Amino acid sequence: MAKKLIQSLNVALKQAQESQRPVWLHVYTSWGQESLEWKKQLEKNESWPRLLEEMHPLEWNRDWSPEVDQALQSFMQSRSGHSGWPMNVFLSPQGEALFMCGALEIESFVDLTRQLLVAWKLQPEDLREVAAQELEAFRKSDPLSCDSSSAASPEMSENSMVLGQAGILRFLTPLEKSLNVEKGYLGQGQIFHYPYAYRSLLSYEDLSKWGELSLLNLAKSPLCDVIGGGFFRSVEIDDEARLKSVSCEKLLIENAELLDVYLDACSLKKTPFFEQVAHEILESLLRDFQMKSTEGGEAPSFASAVSQSPDYYHLVSADLLKALSSKERQAAQLFFGIDSEAKVPSIETDVSILSEFVDVEPVDLRLQLIGSRKTLLKYREERSGKLRKSPPDRLSELTLLRVLARVVFMFDTPEIPQICDSLFARYQDEFRSDKNGATWTLREKAAYMRVLSSMTRLKTAHRDHEAAKLHFEEFEEVIFSLKDPLLSEAVWSLPVLGERVDLCDHGGVSGMSSLLIALLDYNSLTRMGLRAKYNLPVDVGHTLAWSLEKARPLGLYASSLYWALMRFQKNQMPVGNA
Repeated sequence: MAKKLIQSLNVALKQAQESQRPVWLHVYTSWGQESLEWKKQLEKNESWPRLLEEMHPLEWNRDWSPEVDQALQSFMQSRSGHSGWPMNVFLSPQGEALFMCGALEIESFVDLTRQLLVAWKLQPEDLREVAAQELEAFRKSDPLSCDSSSAASPEMSENSMVLGQAGILRFLTPLEKSLNVEKGYLGQGQIFHYPYAYRSLLSYEDLSKWGELSLLNLAKSPLCDVIGGGFFRSVEIDDEARLKSVSCEKLLIENAELLDVYLDACSLKKTPFFEQVAHEILESLLRDFQMKSTEGGEAPSFASAVSQSPDYYHLVSADLLKALSSKERQAAQLFFGIDSEAKVPSIETDVSILSEFVDVEPVDLRLQLIGSRKTLLKYREERSGKLRKSPPDRLSELTLLRVLARVVFMFDTPEIPQICDSLFARYQDEFRSDKNGATWTLREKAAYMRVLSSMTRLKTAHRDHEAAKLHFEEFEEVIFSLKDPLLSEAVWSLPVLGERVDLCDHGGVSGMSSLLIALLDYNSLTRMGLRAKYNLPVDVGHTLAWSLEKARPLGLYASSLYWALMRFQKNQMPVGNA
C-alpha cells in the first residue's frame, strides 16, 4: 500500500503547505502491545491536544506499507541509533524529516514536540537545511536508495558469477552464520521470522541439515505456541541466547508463510514431526484468526490479521493445577516447561527422555501429553481472549490462499478445497474489477500471480484441465501487463526519502523478490505441458542479479531473494535470458 501512503502523505503535505505547519507521521503496529499502549498514554496527556492543533497528524499502520516502514526505520537508525515502533516522524510542509524518534517517555516526547514547533516558527529554513543534509548523508550510505533514470543491471559476466554456484555460497554463508541451530533462531536480540531464509537453507544440499535441525528446534522454542499450534510474532534474547520476553501475538501472513516452510520440510525430509507441526499451524490459522463460514454463498474471510491479545496465551503453574489431572499435570509441567517464571509454554525435552523421569512408557506418556494439550487449549479458549481489531489485508489472505492450495496436495483436508475456491473467486473478481489490479501494490500483484500458479497446479492435479487452462491464461495476461522493465516496477518515492528500490522489509520479503518468484512459478508451469504464448517479456536473470548485488549488505532483510536464487538455479534458466 505504498501508493496509498504516498497519496495520504501528499494530501497532508498540501494542507501543511497551505497552513505552513509541520506534519506528524505516526507509524504504529496493530500487533505490538507497547505501540498501542504508548499512543493511549500520549492521548491522555493534557498538553497534547493543543500541540496537535499546530500540526497535521497522519497515522499509518506499519503492515500497510512494510517497504516504506523498513526504509524509515533505516533512516531513523542512521540518525539516532534507534529503531522500532511506534515511530514518530515530524515533516516540513515540503516533506523533509525534521525530527524522528521512537517511544520516548511521554513527557519527554511532549516537551520535544513543543520545542520543535517553537523552532519551526522561528527558524524553519535552518531546520530544513539540517534535514536535507541528513537525508543526503543517508542516501549515500543506503544501498537501496537509487535514481531510477540511471539504474542499470550488471553485465552478463557479472550475472554469471552472481547467479552461479559461487554466488549461492556468497549469499548463503552469511545466512548460515546468523543461524542459531540449537534454538532455531535467525538473528540476534529481537528475533523475528524469516521464512524464506529457512527455505533457502533447506533447498541447498550442503546446508539442508542445518535447516532441518533449525526447524525442529524452532517448533520446540518459545516462538512456537506448543499448546495451540502456530508461531508467535517474536522473542527477545540476550547475548547468550537466553529468553528475555515473548511477543505473544500471531500474524496471519507469518503463520501462512511458516506453514509453507514446514510443507517444504515435509516434502524434503519425510519426517512425521514436520507433518504434525504443519497440521497444527493449519488448525491455528483456522481457529485463532476465526475463519468465517461460507453459508449463504458468501466468500469466506478471516476476522483479523492479528490473533488474540497476549494475555490469552499466558499459562502458568496455577493453570495446570486448575485444568489438568495429576498425571497430565506431571507430564505437561515437565514437557511444556510451564512454571511461575515462564508464562508462555515451551517444549523442554523429548518424550522418550522424559519417560525415564516419570516412570511411564513413551507411548502412554505421549497419549497423556496429547490429552493435556487438548485440556489446556480448551481451558485457554474459555478465558476472556478477544481478537484484535485488525481486519486482514489483501496480501495476508492472498498468501494464505496460495499456501492452502498447496495443503490440498499434501493432506486430506476436505474443507480446504472449498475455502480455496471461494477465496479465489472473491479475489479474482476484485482483481478484474480493479482493471487488473491497477491500484494494487507490487507485492499484492505478485501474490495474486502466485495464487494463479497454485490454482493452475491444483486444477491440473484434479484433472480439471479447462479450469487450469483458464487460470494459466489469466497468469499470462497479468505478466503481459508488466510492459515496463521490472526495475521500474519496484521503484517508489517519498519526499522524506527520495527514490528507493523495494527489495526488503523486516520479514525478508519484498515486492521485487515476490515478483521474481512469481515469474519463476510461470516458468515452471510451462514445463507441465501448458503451452505458453510467449517467453517472459522481462529479463529475470539480469534483474535477479542486480537485486542480489543491491541487497547484499541487507542480510536477512533480503532473504527472499536467496530463495529466488535457489529457484532460478533449480529451473536451470539460462543466465541473462528469461
